[in-house]
Amino acid sequence: MSDKEQKEKIDDTPKISVTDAEPKKRNSANRKTRRSKGSIGDTNLEAPERVSNKISPTRKIDPFSNLLDEDDADAKCRRSALRDGDVKKGKSTVIVYHHSMEQVAKEMKDLFPEIFRLVPVSWNTFADGWPNINISTADVNALTKHSVYQVVYLGAFDKPANLFEQFAVIHAIPKFVGVRNFKIICPWFPTGTMERVEHLGEIATARSFANILDRTPMSQSGPATITIFDIHALQSQFYFSDNVLVELKSAIFLLRQHLAERDDHDDIAICFPDDGAAKRFKPKFTEYPLLVCMKVRVGEERVIKVHEGEPEGKHCVIVDDLVQTGGTLISCAKALQAAGAKKISCYVTHAIFPNESWKKFVKAKEEGLIDSFFFVDTIPDTKNLADIEPFKVFSIAPLLCHQLMKYRRD
Repeated sequence: MSDKEQKEKIDDTPKISVTDAEPKKRNSANRKTRRSKGSIGDTNLEAPERVSNKISPTRKIDPFSNLLDEDDADAKCRRSALRDGDVKKGKSTVIVYHHSMEQVAKEMKDLFPEIFRLVPVSWNTFADGWPNINISTADVNALTKHSVYQVVYLGAFDKPANLFEQFAVIHAIPKFVGVRNFKIICPWFPTGTMERVEHLGEIATARSFANILDRTPMSQSGPATITIFDIHALQSQFYFSDNVLVELKSAIFLLRQHLAERDDHDDIAICFPDDGAAKRFKPKFTEYPLLVCMKVRVGEERVIKVHEGEPEGKHCVIVDDLVQTGGTLISCAKALQAAGAKKISCYVTHAIFPNESWKKFVKAKEEGLIDSFFFVDTIPDTKNLADIEPFKVFSIAPLLCHQLMKYRRD
């Protein structure tokens, strides 16, 4: 072969430069990185809504919305879990729960019997009144099995008398050898309304509560994750240190699901009782007309007026994170009624109702002011209102299932 022919043969050889190959490797690495990202430290407030905003409000908002239906809901949810491979891989989630949250824990177990295992705690007291708490040896062994993906404590922090015993359990669980991925569900952050100090001597109990949870020991996989639903003051999350991971979630999805299935869906308008609620919840209701109420001074009094939006002929649903005495919601409802609203309902995630203040809304129903009052069972005792008009109670169990399954998939 001549020198010329050898040179032509060399020139015809495909040339692959380093710069041509690197982007492919880099893109592949990026894809792996994107797939492996988790949500342990996710503080996004609207996990389910991220799906729901892309779907017409007249349709099911999320595959997990089937959990709110009857008949074949359980089968559909189990098929969803099987698609994700959770059951096939033998993964399980152990739920340790406070006795006041037993009904919610059992609802979760009924929805995903192949995945959730319930571990009861013996909540007794000694003769002197101090807690005598016990988890059986068999159940402790269940917490530490290799097949257990995560251990979840489902708490109820609505009563000061129940706090110490729960903190004792929370601080003990991660110390059991073999416990991985410890997660604390805090449906209601009870001291959220006391997050700031306005004068010397005032105690910000939100910080105190956060400091106690901060002392939760690490499990084998690292810091515990604390999930809080619709915390009153978003800045309270900064009271926690780096010893724990905080997830702020919202139960608004349950209301969105209900409204999407109502016959009067097209007549609904969402109303916020103040500017704070509007800033917080407006992004979650982009498919509805929005109204905002505000306190204004009339002579020597401060009264609530409709500040933004047109309620005439609408079914106005007042949305806020919590209710205590209910004065603000009642005043807002009266303002909407005076402005021509056809029907008025209320929604809060946390129905606190101290001193039986819920009776105000029973009276408001009788007077034709309030049509329905929706809330979530984040506070166990409020379930007793389910059979009293105008109250409609949403179970938090399907939403907790959604969050825990999403956590596992991520």
